[in-house]
Amino acid sequence: MTLMPKKKIFIRIQLLMKKIFFLLLLALYSNTFAQWININSPQFSEIAVSGNNIFGVEENGIYSSTNNGTNWTLTSLNIPGLLKIAADGSNIFVGTSKKENRGIYRSTNSGVNWTHVLLPTELYAITAIAVSGNEIYTTTGLNFYHSTNNGTNWVHTTNSFFTYSLAISGTTIFAGAEATGVYFSTSGGTNWTLTSLGNRNILAIKINGTNIFAGTETGVYLSTNSGTNWVQTSLNNRYITSLEISGEISGTNIFAATDNGVYLSKNNGTNWQQKNEGLSGGILDGSHLAASNISLFVSNINSTTYRRDISEIISVRQISEIIPKEYKLSQNYPNPFNPTTKINFSIPQKSFVTLKIYNLIGEEAAVLVNEQLSEGVYEYLLNAALLPSGTYFYKMETENFKETKLMILLK
Repeated sequence: MTLMPKKKIFIRIQLLMKKIFFLLLLALYSNTFAQWININSPQFSEIAVSGNNIFGVEENGIYSSTNNGTNWTLTSLNIPGLLKIAADGSNIFVGTSKKENRGIYRSTNSGVNWTHVLLPTELYAITAIAVSGNEIYTTTGLNFYHSTNNGTNWVHTTNSFFTYSLAISGTTIFAGAEATGVYFSTSGGTNWTLTSLGNRNILAIKINGTNIFAGTETGVYLSTNSGTNWVQTSLNNRYITSLEISGEISGTNIFAATDNGVYLSKNNGTNWQQKNEGLSGGILDGSHLAASNISLFVSNINSTTYRRDISEIISVRQISEIIPKEYKLSQNYPNPFNPTTKINFSIPQKSFVTLKIYNLIGEEAAVLVNEQLSEGVYEYLLNAALLPSGTYFYKMETENFKETKLMILLK
């Protein structure tokens, strides 16, 4: 039976609408798969993470989230001038900038109740807080405060340097100072010694074992012997405002917030990659970083907060340094999958590697790997939660190798 012209037109319109819908889904996935996601939070100056609880400090209130930043609830601390935040276990410490509310507020029950535990005599803002168990350190710049009983009592000393940042390593406290460099104290802040990293503004400090990372106005510096000696890393032309370390997913990953977005190093600062996909506006300049077990957050008083999965942002991890004999792209496992799967590949020599996902009509859906890698065996953990069910191809390509395989997502 021959179809009437109107019915043919109707069928063609249906097919065209299905194709447009699929392309819209693909465009949505391509725009959200490998990038930062704006979680539309209040404009936090800083974020602190403690277990499954995430806390954001906004000028007039402390907010909490129990679902990785998707939703936020205002806690009972809603006063003006809130600026700094640090967390350890169920203890949360918040520093203020207003003279009428100056000092430190503490919560011992994950933000349900708050107590004003430090009221400095000077009328200056809290510039940094560091917490490790019952050891609490904070400063208003030249004035330094130390508590050994979770903020109940404080010892006050005055320094000759103005402090921007603090970090704790065992019984040693490190301070990043204005113009004069990195100091350390083994006496709870009573006496200080200047390390060999001097004559610089130290805006951020992070410690991982004997490695200390210092963020300055001219890039990131690294000490591998607890501050005795320092070398400048290859991120040497950016103004660093925050550093974060995450080792939960794959080795040790160092993140730096700069005057031009976020950078990542997976080899202690030898190489850095810019990771700005999806970031725009004020969030690119002068931001603060915080990490949960699964996500990295970037916050800024000029922007809402952005979030990105650490397993995605680090892209790929090396699982063996044994040099393989040949290039190889393995079948993803499991396959079919929902929504995560692993893709392994091997490279016998240092190579620039791309790993991309394509739909059935050959359109690029996502770029998973696009970087130079040393020889070895690698694994990419793909999370396809935003991808519609269907059949896809993934393709690995180097200068000397090219291979494509098929994978199936079933939701």
